[in-house]
Amino acid sequence: MVLIPKVDSHKSLREFLPISFIGSLYKCVFKVFASRLTSVMDKTIEINQSSFLKGRKLLDGLVAVNEVVDLAKNLT
Repeated sequence: MVLIPKVDSHKSLREFLPISFIGSLYKCVFKVFASRLTSVMDKTIEINQSSFLKGRKLLDGLVAVNEVVDLAKNLT
């Protein structure tokens, strides 16, 4: 844990901002891992999948299915 002063002339402990670096190593490792996976993901994921593609969200497929179900209910 590191204490960073909030103001120039600090007199009490309340004038410091505590910052923890416990998870920073894991964040760096997984950032590198995720950047390397992006080059492989394009080759392994089919184009007709609705998630894990750049520019698509995980819930896009669910929203589309929900719209189709609502449309089918209204037609009957």
